[in-house]
Amino acid sequence: MRDVWASVWCFFTVFISFLCWQ
Repeated sequence: MRDVWASVWCFFTVFISFLCWQ
């Protein structure tokens, strides 16, 4: 389950970075 949360957190971080670069 830890790997799932790590993937979600990684995706969330990338998503926030994408929004910041808009």
